[in-house]
Amino acid sequence: MADEDVLGKAYDPHVMRRLLGYLAPHRRRIGAAFFFMAVGSAANVAGPVFIQRAIDQGLTLGRSDRLALYTLFFLGTALLEWVAVRLRVHLMAVTGTRVVCDVREELFAHLHTLSLSFYNRYAIGRLMSRLIGDVGVLQDFVTWAIVGVFRDLFLLGGTVVAMVALNWRLSAMTFLVLPLMAWSTNQWRRRMRLAYRVVRRRIAILNGYLNESITGFRVTAAFVRHAQNIRLFEQLTGLTLRPIVGQRASQPSSSPVWTCSAPWPRLWWWSTAGGKCWTSA
Repeated sequence: MADEDVLGKAYDPHVMRRLLGYLAPHRRRIGAAFFFMAVGSAANVAGPVFIQRAIDQGLTLGRSDRLALYTLFFLGTALLEWVAVRLRVHLMAVTGTRVVCDVREELFAHLHTLSLSFYNRYAIGRLMSRLIGDVGVLQDFVTWAIVGVFRDLFLLGGTVVAMVALNWRLSAMTFLVLPLMAWSTNQWRRRMRLAYRVVRRRIAILNGYLNESITGFRVTAAFVRHAQNIRLFEQLTGLTLRPIVGQRASQPSSSPVWTCSAPWPRLWWWSTAGGKCWTSA
């Protein structure tokens, strides 16, 4: 069995510890990014609250001064969120680029320690594809995923607090669909993880054959194997295309579940409340 066919765990503590070792020299920059993440998420959550206050205490009561005040507050939070997001993205982009540079240098040095038999067994094209592709995925992970996960958790927590503060009864009804959404998300995650690994493996095989075809073109021309090579490349392209199409097609598969399930608690609340949609408890 090839090394690419051995699928690791979704979360490997050993791999995560090695990754954190690359992040350790940049902990100050990452800490600053987390601070701006918290500021931006708090501003994002505060925006709808100011809109609700502007409607209830400004438009409803005819208080133009309150309306202007909460409008300024909303604009201030929007500007604060924009600045915080810009700074966070800049810091993590610099961090991700430097981490990837360190990883590439280490990988290049590691390639010089491998035996000749390794290069005889492993196609150079596949090796290049995996090196470039995996390092690119690592850069995306460091740049977006690390802070993005905590940002989403922080934003979700702030949204829940704001919803409960505005109307805890309606919020409780809305939370009833969370188990269904969690189940559908987990099912989608499993399919996408398997599909992503299949696509990565097929692309590596395709690039490996392409590299061998280019480097060995003199041999191909000498034995007049142009037609055979083209047919084989078309077969590999077809094998690569099918999992890519399946991966793209399965991405929005869980959206209808969320779209259909989310409005029902609010509709039930509206019908039992006599046609009134309260914004506060």
